[in-house]
Amino acid sequence: MTVDDQQALGWEIEITGGLKASFFQPDGSSRPGTDWSLVFRQPPNEHNVLIRSYANGKIDQDAETTAVLAHARSLLEGGWDPRSYGGTPGELCVEVATDQTRDQSVTKPRWKFW
Repeated sequence: MTVDDQQALGWEIEITGGLKASFFQPDGSSRPGTDWSLVFRQPPNEHNVLIRSYANGKIDQDAETTAVLAHARSLLEGGWDPRSYGGTPGELCVEVATDQTRDQSVTKPRWKFW
């Protein structure tokens, strides 16, 4: 599944899939997140990279993929090179903030005039 294509410093970035799971943390606990599979292309080369995202609450998939792509672009702009990716799961992680206004419940009146 192709979610989005972007260009950053000559690299085409494409999300090809994601896996939602609970991932072990260094303290022994687990935390829900998503491992995103990205392809960085600079023809004729392709580099597959996993970026793990952790959301700080409920978030829709479009917002999460946008945040992951923005993180990938910021890595490239910061001088990171996809060829240096070691392939270790959890090597690249991003915290995805949620929009608090979207999660707030709307208070509805118990009665209504017709």
